Amino acid sequence: MAIRRQGFEWQVKDLGQLAPKRLEDLSTTPQSVFVSGIGNATITKRNRTADDEFIVLQYTGSSPGIWPNSGNDWKPRGYINFVIETTSYFVNPDGLPADGMPGSALPYPVSIDFSPAFTDYIPINIPPDTNWDITYFLGNAIVEPIEDFPVPQIYSWENPGVELAPAPAYSGSPYSLDQGTAYVLTPTNTGGAATGWAVTVGTLPAGLSINAGSGVISGTPTTAGGPTTVTVTATNAVGSGSTNVTFTVVTNPPVFSYVGSPYTFTRDVAITPFDPTVTGGATPISYSISPALPTGLSLNAGNGRISGTPTVVTASATYTVTATSVGGSGNTGVDIEIVGNPPIIVYANAPFSFLTDGIVSESPTNTGGSSTSWAVTAGTLPTGLSLDATTGDITGTCEAVYATAAVTITATNADGTGTTSPDFTVNAGIPNITYTLNPYTITENVAITPGSIVPTVTGFSPVSSYAITLGTLPTGVSLDTATGEVSGTADLGSANIYSLEITATGPGGTGGAPIELTVDPAAPVISYPGSPYSNPSGLPFGPVSPTNTGGAADTWVVSVGALPAGVILDGNTGELSGQTLDPPFSTTNFTITATNITGSGSASVTINTTV
Repeated sequence: MAIRRQGFEWQVKDLGQLAPKRLEDLSTTPQSVFVSGIGNATITKRNRTADDEFIVLQYTGSSPGIWPNSGNDWKPRGYINFVIETTSYFVNPDGLPADGMPGSALPYPVSIDFSPAFTDYIPINIPPDTNWDITYFLGNAIVEPIEDFPVPQIYSWENPGVELAPAPAYSGSPYSLDQGTAYVLTPTNTGGAATGWAVTVGTLPAGLSINAGSGVISGTPTTAGGPTTVTVTATNAVGSGSTNVTFTVVTNPPVFSYVGSPYTFTRDVAITPFDPTVTGGATPISYSISPALPTGLSLNAGNGRISGTPTVVTASATYTVTATSVGGSGNTGVDIEIVGNPPIIVYANAPFSFLTDGIVSESPTNTGGSSTSWAVTAGTLPTGLSLDATTGDITGTCEAVYATAAVTITATNADGTGTTSPDFTVNAGIPNITYTLNPYTITENVAITPGSIVPTVTGFSPVSSYAITLGTLPTGVSLDTATGEVSGTADLGSANIYSLEITATGPGGTGGAPIELTVDPAAPVISYPGSPYSNPSGLPFGPVSPTNTGGAADTWVVSVGALPAGVILDGNTGELSGQTLDPPFSTTNFTITATNITGSGSASVTINTTV
């Protein structure tokens, strides 16, 4: 059995009676038992155990500063005691074999004044090849005797001690590697730290290399082959350790496909580019295709993308795409067909519903190939509409009611035809009428000339009836509800200005037109029924009023002769009044004329002056 040695030894020195350290002097800093200077002896130790040493530290505690049965009174003298043991086999400072630790070493520090209030044994194992120290902690608070003390902590240094030779291994060996795939192979080392790594026997597969500092083997194998075994050696100041690593590199061609295959594209329409999907193998570095793609399409040699605008109709065919990588080459087929591009037409506003007199302008949308001609191939467009044979536009003015019916329109190009069959409906629109000679003037008691006041219907919307919806016609004048003609003879006394609204109603609604009718009065027709008048000289005359059986007069004047002296004529009413001042037996003849906008009327009057 190997002898395990102590990692330290007692060195007992008589330092005299040292003043004990107060707990408050130690603050809250962990203290090293080897350098704290508490007690009257010291211990000397190495920084680390050797590879054949194994020790056990056992902690013996006390209640520093508190004497048993003293209550909580502060006693500034107390010690922390450690028992330091080894295995059953050790060599003491004198080189003599013995069991256990010399009694004089327990407890440490040696105290002749105090005994431990209680003891707590907590072993701490320190394995070989380990940096270590023993530390303890004393707080400033009063410690009750029943409280345990902290377990000593191990403190490690950074300065190296005795080391082992490396013991490397590559846990994955033997390795099976895919050609063209990147790898990182990391070794393990159960010995001393290595300062260098190298392949000392054999050669790594092409594409792999070893990191001289870490031993990591990495890279991308480029050539299939194997198995190949190499020896990797790790070294340090103590020595070296080696391990064998075996590699087999297998071919690894790309595995890929074009998931949308088969593809159907349209001539003269740009395709949405599509890429291959790689599902395995080494990463492709280039692509090629056979046979050549349809005219207008191309393959990107770097990433396998197919794009472009086909320009020639091509039957369905399988094209073989080859992907090349460091792991080899792989193939896949992609089926492509290029079809013609006939027109695909639609009229966005269909079905159509128009009104008579409505102006129409409808253009088609063509999402297919450009058309070279357009035609109506079934049905007939409503009257007034026409199809542009070049553009397919439908334009015109609806001239008649058209019952709903489908009309087939066909667009043609070199690849074929496209058709659409929109429904057309033309309903009656709102009539549009005017009285073209408006305003009109007529005369009382004079018949309106037939056909002189009639409406004009503009457009193609039919009229069923006419009516006066605003105002009234003069007495004697009426509206023909079937034709809209105004006719009749305005009664005497109806002279005025008449403003009306005449509406025309048809299946499509009602439309109106204003009309203004001015009725002028008839020419006056006057008489003085009492003429000849006799009146004594010097006496009052009248008043005498005329009779007018024509139109109202605006003015009255003596147009021929003169009035008797003393008699006057009212110019507004035609009344005669005053007194006759002519000598007796005088006779006066004169003419009075009444006038209006239309004309005048006259009457002869005689006045005889008597005694």
